[in-house]
Amino acid sequence: MEIPTILRRPWNISERSLSVFCENELGATLRAFNRAGNGNYYLMDFFRKKIIVASPFSLILCGFQKDLVVNKGLTYYQQIVCETEWEWLTNIITQMYEFFFLLPEHKRKDFVYAYDMTGITAKNERKILHHHVAPWKLCKNGNLWLALAHVWVSASKEAGSPTIWDKITGDQYHFISDQFVKVEKPSLDSEDLTILRWMVKAIPDKEMSELLSMSLSSFKRKKRQLFMKVGGNTSANVVHKAHLFGFM
Repeated sequence: MEIPTILRRPWNISERSLSVFCENELGATLRAFNRAGNGNYYLMDFFRKKIIVASPFSLILCGFQKDLVVNKGLTYYQQIVCETEWEWLTNIITQMYEFFFLLPEHKRKDFVYAYDMTGITAKNERKILHHHVAPWKLCKNGNLWLALAHVWVSASKEAGSPTIWDKITGDQYHFISDQFVKVEKPSLDSEDLTILRWMVKAIPDKEMSELLSMSLSSFKRKKRQLFMKVGGNTSANVVHKAHLFGFM
């Protein structure tokens, strides 16, 4: 996978200082995200072509050791991506880069890039992983420096679904039709958001109903209403869509 070359450093600091900044300052922030989000956040440094993973349990590791990812950098993807998908994934990421560079610089951090890919674990098992990548820091020349990625097991049964979301307007770009589609964000109340957070942690329905001081039947009715609002038919699918809508 060819990563566009960044000709100038993002800041006027040495390689050592940049490394310390990424590992210490950003690492502390990422570890906080990991504690809150089941260890599935990681940082991509496109300037140094490295993946910075703060948690040894992140899904992006696919069961491999963290040091392997740090040493291999972005080429690590070649080790975990299903061979039959490599050309497709390279093409999709290239298109996403092209989209990113066509945006006005002040809009480049407003978009989130998402896709499903098949990850091959250290035990040679296959898992469909959903990637949600948000540009975070740009270089002085407007190129991408740091991106925060969130990865989780996808609700889909196969790789695909490349999507670009405008998190300001709610518009969703579809690659196949080559157009933006307006997606209405559902209206969720505080109980809906609480249920979503507990669903991520796989808390049983009975326990959730007790925590919300509801009867089990009332809770199940509330949960069905949540599924209808978000537009999903399984817990994994609802959580996935809630992430895309920016609720989590």
